[in-house]
Order: sequence, then C-alpha cells, then structure tokens
Amino acid sequence: MKNSKPTEEQILKVKQYLECVLIASKRHKEIFLKIAMLEEKKYKLKNSEISENNSHQSTTNYSLETIIDNINTLQNEAEAIKLQLANALTIFSYLEDSTQQRLLKMRYILLRKWNEIANELNYSINGIKYFQDKAIKKIASYF
Repeated sequence: MKNSKPTEEQILKVKQYLECVLIASKRHKEIFLKIAMLEEKKYKLKNSEISENNSHQSTTNYSLETIIDNINTLQNEAEAIKLQLANALTIFSYLEDSTQQRLLKMRYILLRKWNEIANELNYSINGIKYFQDKAIKKIASYF
C-alpha cells in the first residue's frame, strides 16, 4: 500500500465510504429490530389457539410462513451487511493509531454520537473530529 499525501478526491471517496458504512450499520440495527418484532409475532401465532375454521387456519399458516420467509430474508441481508462491516473494520485496522481505530469503529460501526465518543476517549468533540480527519487522510493515503 502506498503512503503518500492523499488527494482531495481520495479524501472525498473515504468520506463517502464511511457514510456508506454508517448507513449499513444503521440498516443492520434496523434489521435486528425487525427480526425481533417478527420473532415475537411468530411466537404469538404459534402459541395462539387456532380455531376449527379452516380458512382461519390457512390464514394463520400463511401468516406464519410469511413471517418465517421475512425473517430468513432479513437474516440473509444482515449477513451481507456483516461482511461489509467486517471489511470496514479491516480498513480501520490499517491505522497505526488505536485512538483513530476506536473512534471510527465507535462512530461508524457502533453508531455512537460524537459526545459519547469524546467522553469515552477523554477528548473534546473538536479533538475527536481532528482525529477523525487525520484517520480519513491516513486511510485515503493507502488507496
């Protein structure tokens, strides 16, 4: 990997990439909330008494099948996103500065707010944003 001064275009690409990671992390979180909701619906449907009315039973079975299909689809999407996030963590690991690694992980993978990151790392918000800027430039210089 090269390690020269990055161009503005390279820096912009890293910023865009980080925004994509942020969106993927948010979607990953959303998916698990949806899965939890669907699992609860599935549990309630399985445990509810099914009336002897065949049309009601087929509706319940269809709903249960639909819920299971939706859960499987969401789990597959979550797995794909997990790979994207693992790739981001690999890129973050290229940084020699562990503070920069931690702040990128906290912000873009764990979805922490700037003030939470600043408090945990014992820096001001401006200090954290300075470290982020340095991290972005460092990553950009690699590619």
